[in-house]
Amino acid sequence: TRGSGHPCKMAVKTAPHTRSPWSAGWVLTSAVCCMVTQATCAAVSPRAGSSAGGPPLPVSPRGSSVKASETAVLTTKPAAKSQPYESFAWRDHWYPVAWAEDCERDRPFKTTLFDEDYAVVLPSGSRQPYALRDRCPHRLAALSEGRVTEQGWLQCSYHGFAFDHTGELKAVPQQQESAKDRSSCAQAVACKIVDGLVWLNPSAASADGARYPIPRVPEMADPAFSTAKIVRDMPVDYSIVCENIMDPDHGVFAHAMAGLDYYSASRDFPQSVDVTTLQEDGKVFPGVPVITSRVQAGPKVLAGVAPPPPGLAARVRAFMAAPSAVITNALVRRRAKTKSGPTTDTPPPPPLTAEITFSPPTRIIECRRDQQGVSNLLSTFWIVPVGVGRCRFLSAYVSRAPPPKRWLLQLFTMRFTDQDTHLLATQQAEVLPAELDAHERSDEARGRSLRRRLFKYRMPSEGFLVEVGKFMDATLPEQPNRYLRPELFRQFVPPREVTLDRWAQHATICPASRRVHDIAVTVSRCAVGALAALAFAHAYYRLPLRLTSVAVAILLAETARRSRALASQFKFVKTRESAKGDLQAITTLFPDERLAAGG
Repeated sequence: TRGSGHPCKMAVKTAPHTRSPWSAGWVLTSAVCCMVTQATCAAVSPRAGSSAGGPPLPVSPRGSSVKASETAVLTTKPAAKSQPYESFAWRDHWYPVAWAEDCERDRPFKTTLFDEDYAVVLPSGSRQPYALRDRCPHRLAALSEGRVTEQGWLQCSYHGFAFDHTGELKAVPQQQESAKDRSSCAQAVACKIVDGLVWLNPSAASADGARYPIPRVPEMADPAFSTAKIVRDMPVDYSIVCENIMDPDHGVFAHAMAGLDYYSASRDFPQSVDVTTLQEDGKVFPGVPVITSRVQAGPKVLAGVAPPPPGLAARVRAFMAAPSAVITNALVRRRAKTKSGPTTDTPPPPPLTAEITFSPPTRIIECRRDQQGVSNLLSTFWIVPVGVGRCRFLSAYVSRAPPPKRWLLQLFTMRFTDQDTHLLATQQAEVLPAELDAHERSDEARGRSLRRRLFKYRMPSEGFLVEVGKFMDATLPEQPNRYLRPELFRQFVPPREVTLDRWAQHATICPASRRVHDIAVTVSRCAVGALAALAFAHAYYRLPLRLTSVAVAILLAETARRSRALASQFKFVKTRESAKGDLQAITTLFPDERLAAGG
């Protein structure tokens, strides 16, 4: 499939491989079937040929003796010298805070940016959305605990002060005369709904006063594309999650997904890293860098790997542990087998370019483009800096194919993010204290090279991460309120029950998933009640035991069991014991024999 998107994160992720009936139930099977098409996109992209979708990629001759450390930093076009990373202004940008469909109309909700709270209102009818600092100027109570009046004003629930969309104080119930008083006005920030997302701009009081435009994804406005929406709050710092998403080399091992290898680089297929300036609607915006990685799509780490098919029992265990991984990897091997088979007169399709684009502060787009720069599926991520050590993960899979049910996609994505979120929490416990130490010592030079000192960059794909690390090291010290609470930088690694709590991180902010959970709980209770009534009727009236009654009892018991298992998937499930299957799945991609042979 030409121009397909991110082969791993574009695919819906399977439910956790616990021993619950959910793992083997009909919901899991249907979820896998929903994503076979997307998994196929990950598996069938061609590997050989020239680059596309951007400037020509540097290609090393096959067999050249280029060291990993030499290929880690490749072709990099620096931004203009007059616009270094240090000039990046965090507050001047737009930040998505929620999917509009997840927000209740005419009811304020709280959201957080840079450890500052905002009360956001999405009025019904033709009124425009607005946002105020979540602090009533009267007694500093939270405005998000208030209500929206018939006039569309936000009324504080403490003493009844009411504010309009500009933050102007419109009414004080305890006063008969005019309530206008500039010193008592709330602080308004720009708010808009674009591409289904609610956006805030902390430095502008209105959208017209914003310095930069909202970064758009053109395909999201194209009726030929559909959008599948994801949201999850993560107890990991913005900078660490961003680097994780833009790191293709972890996919083979953390997620056992062959498709992510298409975005990796190698000695034979090196990486091109470009640093340019943001352009929107034909306008150039100095001071806003765009960092892009391009590499020819195809397996790199897994090039030439064709592990022998395991026995039937091993295949079943692998599929139950990670169905989507097994499907994707089988398609990759089939593609490799087809390419190595008899040649035909049909020319191979033009090669694709695997592209990862980081548009600070929040947007990351991963896709594979053809020679015309077209992609049939884009994995788009917005990583929102909620505060130190936490962020909001918003994602959209923009595809020409119809999207699966949203709750089903969410379950797969939560399983996928569960696989490395706890790892990121352990990494955070090392990185954040080192960042704070550099700041407290006022060691500017060491702060700018923090990641080069902490990390040992060795892989050919890490030229991109080196450049992203430069941006993080240069701009994080200027992030608003970054060092306001130093204690946030020195925390122990939370237990898995905290880092992987699906209910707190997702279900509480996604009504669609919460509704499915409630339905599953209701169905389970009804099935148990019906089963109990059936048993009571047979016992009380001494009814004969017929095959029909047995079948109904089995059906009710199975319905209760599977419904209860479905509901449990919206809570903590990824125990250390259940993670064993992920570790075992690694060998289906990268056999241990290759480690002994030096990879």
